[in-house]
Amino acid sequence: AVVSTQSGHYGRDTNYILRLSMENDRFHRIFQCKIKGRTITKFRSRTTGLTITHIDTEGPIVKGYFTLATEETGDDGLPHTLEHLIFLGSELYPYKGILDLAANHCLAQGTNAWTAIDHTSYTVETAGSEGFLILLPIYLDHIFFPTLSDEAFKTEVHHINGTGDDAGVVYCEMQARENNAESREEHAVQAAVFVNDCGYKWETGGIMKNLRESCSNLKVREYHKKFYRPENLDVIISGQICEKEIFNAILPIDERLAKVDYGPFTKPWTTEVELFSSYATQDIQFPAKDEDNGRVSVTWKGPQLDATMMCEAHSLLWSYLTKTSASPLVKALIDVSEAYCSSISCSSEEYPTTLITVTFKGVKPNKHEAIKEILLKTLQEVHRSPLDMTRLRNQIKNTICNFSDKLENDPSEVLASAVILDHLYGGQNNSNLQSFSSIFGFLDSLRQKDEGFWKDILQYYIQEPNITINCIPSIQCMTELENAEKQRIAEQQKRLGDVGMANCKKEKSTDCDSALIPLL
Repeated sequence: AVVSTQSGHYGRDTNYILRLSMENDRFHRIFQCKIKGRTITKFRSRTTGLTITHIDTEGPIVKGYFTLATEETGDDGLPHTLEHLIFLGSELYPYKGILDLAANHCLAQGTNAWTAIDHTSYTVETAGSEGFLILLPIYLDHIFFPTLSDEAFKTEVHHINGTGDDAGVVYCEMQARENNAESREEHAVQAAVFVNDCGYKWETGGIMKNLRESCSNLKVREYHKKFYRPENLDVIISGQICEKEIFNAILPIDERLAKVDYGPFTKPWTTEVELFSSYATQDIQFPAKDEDNGRVSVTWKGPQLDATMMCEAHSLLWSYLTKTSASPLVKALIDVSEAYCSSISCSSEEYPTTLITVTFKGVKPNKHEAIKEILLKTLQEVHRSPLDMTRLRNQIKNTICNFSDKLENDPSEVLASAVILDHLYGGQNNSNLQSFSSIFGFLDSLRQKDEGFWKDILQYYIQEPNITINCIPSIQCMTELENAEKQRIAEQQKRLGDVGMANCKKEKSTDCDSALIPLL
């Protein structure tokens, strides 16, 4: 056997055998569970605290989800900004595009990432394990040792172009979403739900004003130093791949990380946050070309995240209330002569205390207040009347079948999501994964529950405080935003002048050239 790694080439000799022995001593198993025959095993480096999670799934595809808990303290968008900059070169591979070029050579369709409120995850999938093992140390070099150059920041995050307009990949991305209905509604909900300042309240993508004025590469570097450290990373790998070969591929990176003085570490999301305790209603506007399609969201505190059975029970009850044409809320708000809205959905935010939000879309003008009244009235009527237990139990049966199908057809996505939540909130005893591993038993138990169990949950939503956000479309709001932006750009162009804009164009061209892979 010959193993090729970033630090050199090792054949079948004494040094290689000693190296494998070191790996086994260095990475020790800390947790293991099975879900429907799929084994999830967690390992941790004794030296750096780096976590490796292997999800044993069938098939030729190997997937990676390299996940860090990340927390924002303002609207500068540091988690999202850093996510973009990670791909623009690293200490050993200091050029933009090297990572994707290597991925293509390893039979991977490029690389990707996402930034959520509470974590950042970097992804890749390859055909077979050989290419994955080659790519893994290169990817981790980008994550732990990125270049984070000032030139890359200006190009990727924010700069002023030759015509005096604001540009940058991150800036344009947030420009497209900052003022849409979903974003404004989400911000209003988060601000109302969380009483004290905490990472859940901020825009992890950054708001445009902050991206222009206060977000800086210095802040990004400090953010990287604070959160991109081995104790905070879970290298989640799904597929048919030898665990010893994973250790061998990661060992050179782990050895380099052991030499870095990161200082004391406080894991994100360990500080208790205060949630709302009383009713609140807020009207907000969003820019729109017409005023016919508003939104209403109603949010309650749900069960604790590690109470998997109760989380499933609450979700199932809301599906019973909202999902089909036979659902009570659909009958009350949509299947009427004059519909109040066009669709109803329910979602759950998976924080330590979950948040249950019912969203009404396509709300007709002047119907926002009526929707909340009909919602509560319908819940009370359902509570007074017999539940359709046959439909509810069939719904649970369908949920079991659908979940089984997901675990059969695409287990990586389902199980990786569970591992990520456990990495964020499971603690030393992996409480979230332990609870999640019993999900089929929980669902079977829920099929046996009587009507009283479900009505107790329903009564909770009738009695408990909630946050209501009425999101109202406004043509005037759109006009005001457009005029304000035009005025701001005009003032910026005037301040720069022709010479200043020419310099901006020249700087942009120089920054782009400096990031290119040199021709050999």
